[in-house]
Formats: sequence, structure tokens, C-alpha cells
Amino acid sequence: VAIARLNPTVLVNIVALPLTDTDPSSLVTVEFSEAVTCLTVGDLTPVGGSISDFTAVDGNSYTATFTATDGFSGEGSVTVGTGYTDVTGNTGTAGTDTVAIDRLNPTVTSVVANDPLITDADTPGNDTFTVTVDFSEAMTTDGSADPTVVFAPAVASTLTFASGAWTDADTYVATYDVADGNVDHDSVTIDVTGAKDASGNAQQDYTPESEFAIDTLNPTVVVNIADVSLNAAGLAALNDAISGAAEYFSIGGTTSPGTAPIPEPGTALLLGAALAGFGLLRRRLNG
Repeated sequence: VAIARLNPTVLVNIVALPLTDTDPSSLVTVEFSEAVTCLTVGDLTPVGGSISDFTAVDGNSYTATFTATDGFSGEGSVTVGTGYTDVTGNTGTAGTDTVAIDRLNPTVTSVVANDPLITDADTPGNDTFTVTVDFSEAMTTDGSADPTVVFAPAVASTLTFASGAWTDADTYVATYDVADGNVDHDSVTIDVTGAKDASGNAQQDYTPESEFAIDTLNPTVVVNIADVSLNAAGLAALNDAISGAAEYFSIGGTTSPGTAPIPEPGTALLLGAALAGFGLLRRRLNG
């Protein structure tokens, strides 16, 4: 009598590893010890991914494609259960294979500018400006996927990129030379793009936030004499105003005895300019 009670076995092989955003899929081969029946794609159970392109090569060989799930990080697997039999009806044994998966995209966890307000005191050559970017995991640090730092509004007249370096596996520092751009920006946002983690996964989109301001705009003054057609009474009043102001300030910027305290230098400068204008007008009217 012929006896066939040998249970078939299976060998599952996930060919490519590890799986990342760069290479998210792998060929899977399924080899049985003998010809089997009743095997379907439903007999393959994936973890951390999905199965597609299930194909029978011959009675004991099958192939499929395993694609890792985006955002998954950990151990993936493909398992063939015991739902199949050999041609004589003997139930098969289970088989499995595992694969390392890293499709978790890194995030920017913080962006820090070393100077919250750039002024004339920082320029030119008095200081450098740095932006420190921290990421959620170890990154590609060989220079092939350094992050790009983008300012809005554009501040090219003030900041010129000098260098960038990784201070550790997840921290990048961009350094800029500072110039006097004669600009005033109350809010400058910083965006970060283009970085990849150590497995080659691209960073998630970062939402720019306001990080610093720039005020290197030099102040100006406008003197306006509203009424240029003064009559005799108006001229007398103007003379009194000029004389009174002259008594308030001496050439050295001191006050007359018993009068108000010394004004701020900026105030003295503006009033001096006004007095010069008043004096010129008086000479023209008197002349």
C-alpha cells in the first residue's frame, strides 16, 4: 500500500531589505517542498505592508510583491499559513520571513535664530547670524541632503549664507554673514526643506514660523514750515519763538540757568534743524 502522510513545508523569502521610501517594495518568493493546491493570495498575511502581484510559477513555486506602508517603522513580515494542502490532501505547515522597515518621515522639531533683532550694531562684520534646526531622528549628514533654510520676506541684502554644518546626527546649524541692508522687517519667517533621515526618507513638510526681525533702516527727518506768507504780526511771533528756542539751547547743547533739563541728543538735533529752517525763513522775510 502506498502511504503519503508527509506534510508539505514552505520557505518564504523577502528578497530586498531593508525597505525605505527610496526602495519601499520587494519581491517575495514562496517555495514549497512539493506541489500544493488551494493556495491563494489570502493565504499570505503581511505585517507592515501589503501584498500584490501574486503569481503561480509552477505547482510548488509562487511569487508576490510586498510593499511597506508609508509612515511605518519596525519589523515587517510575510507569513504563509496552513490553509493549503499537498495533492494528496496533507495539510501544510506555516512559514514566514521578516524585513526591517523604515518609512517614518523625519520632522523638524525646532528652529532657533540666535538673534531675535538684527540692528546696525550687528553690521557689518560685527556679528554672525545662525539658524539652528533640530530634527526628530538621525539624519543624512554626508552633505548629500542638507536642509535648505528659506527666509520670508527675502533678506538677501542683510544675510548671506556662509556655511552649514551638522553638530550632531539630528542638529544642523546654518551660519550667515550680516550686512547693513537699510531695511525694516518686523517679522521674518524661516522655512526648512530638503532634509532626509539616515534611511533616505524625506522630511515632512514644515510650517514656517516668525523667528526674528531686522531694523537697519536709518531714520530721516522732514522739517515743514506750514505758513510761508507771514504778515508783520506772524513774523513777530516767529521771532519770539526763535528767540525763545535759542535761549533754551546754547551752542554746546546746555540749558539756560533755571530752565528745562537737557533734551535727548536726537531731540536736540531735530530742533536744531528746525531752528536753522526758521532762521533762513526769517532772513528771507526780513530781506
